[in-house]
Amino acid sequence: MTSLKTIIFEMAQPCKQLKGLVSHFWQSRWKQGVQNYFCYYSTANTNAELVFAFSPKNVHRSNSVFATFQGYTQTPSQIHTGGFSEMFGVSIYAHAVPLLFGVRVAQVANQLIDV
Repeated sequence: MTSLKTIIFEMAQPCKQLKGLVSHFWQSRWKQGVQNYFCYYSTANTNAELVFAFSPKNVHRSNSVFATFQGYTQTPSQIHTGGFSEMFGVSIYAHAVPLLFGVRVAQVANQLIDV
């Protein structure tokens, strides 16, 4: 676990049954009010990622969650959380994309897709 006073980032390995499909799971959270807007930066990555962001304590938001899918990429990218205070993701091996989603890996390469 990495903690930068107000930001916490944790990673977890998949269970034995998912090891061939999932590289790892991760989560990040930060204290709301300390930073109203957060941007998640991802590096170039040979894995695909499902990313979910939410604000569990904000009952005044009508849209309390968003989800994106990022295909493997050769360039860094960023996901603007829009004020959500928690994120979690699943890093998926590229060869697992067709098995899990029924699309060729090349169809989602270098793309950030709203789910």
